[in-house]
Amino acid sequence: MSFLTILLPFLETAMGSDLRADEASVVAAFENYASAWKKQDIERVWSLMSPNLKKGNGGSVKIFEDFVKRNGFYPSDFQKIDVSVNDHKATIKAKVIYLDFSGKRIGDDFENIVFVRIDGEWYFDSYTSLDK
Repeated sequence: MSFLTILLPFLETAMGSDLRADEASVVAAFENYASAWKKQDIERVWSLMSPNLKKGNGGSVKIFEDFVKRNGFYPSDFQKIDVSVNDHKATIKAKVIYLDFSGKRIGDDFENIVFVRIDGEWYFDSYTSLDK
């Protein structure tokens, strides 16, 4: 029996627990992000966005907030379907329900929501509609 044959089960167990920990931490970030939207807490949403995404949104929470208000709707409910973690990037497939600011449901979308890990923390980075 080779050393690698003996070591392999231990490595797989250790790597599996790391993957489960990564998955749990990205799901926690996703739930925090979803909660911020549900409460319409734009400053908290902003704090959970990646630096790259912030830059793409004018680099200002005020500009981002104005953009959201001009759109007239926001994601209010996120229903996680699947999670995939790959090193510093994670994708969560979810059903997202959108409301206007009066609380009226205006639609829903299945989306891949991407988080990136920066300095050990997960940040929302992008999304892609799967309903196209």
